[in-house]
Amino acid sequence: MKKFDVTSLMQSDQNQEQFRYCSVCRVSIVDKNFVVEKAYKKDYLENDWVMVFELAVCDACRLQMNRDISSESKKNIQQFLHDKAQIIQENKTQVIEKLKQLQEKNQCFLTGKSIDDCQEFQVVLLHSPTMNLPSTPLFISDDAIEMYQALLSDHTKGFFDDFMDNLNGLPPEIEELFRSKKSLVLL
Repeated sequence: MKKFDVTSLMQSDQNQEQFRYCSVCRVSIVDKNFVVEKAYKKDYLENDWVMVFELAVCDACRLQMNRDISSESKKNIQQFLHDKAQIIQENKTQVIEKLKQLQEKNQCFLTGKSIDDCQEFQVVLLHSPTMNLPSTPLFISDDAIEMYQALLSDHTKGFFDDFMDNLNGLPPEIEELFRSKKSLVLL
């Protein structure tokens, strides 16, 4: 089975090279803060996970994307995180320890569901060398993705659809996937 440690998440599943450029603006992200997001679905024939999409997004693009999300969606998401992710109410040391425990068990940070029990899941990794924070993957189960999508306004869903339509440099099979079924970006 595929490993989901920090080292493997910092590398593209497509070419096994470390991410070097923002998937949105193509600016170098070497030694800068950025977010990696990957989505996987279960391949029952191979008994492994297949990457559906992957992105590395610089802070500037991530912040711009956050500004493009509707205020209704932001409010819904904040309430959802407050209700579901009790770990955000703990102090920094407790949060880091809890996230490490969830990562070691490959569990969703919102529902506690093991990714082994999912049909698909997403993982987000915040890489922040300038803030001296450890890079800890956040697993997001298929159940949490469904709950999250239900929180989004039509405006925000349209923004994410447009964002995915305008990404450059995706392999043809991933571009086809986005045309046939939109995926959600949780940056």
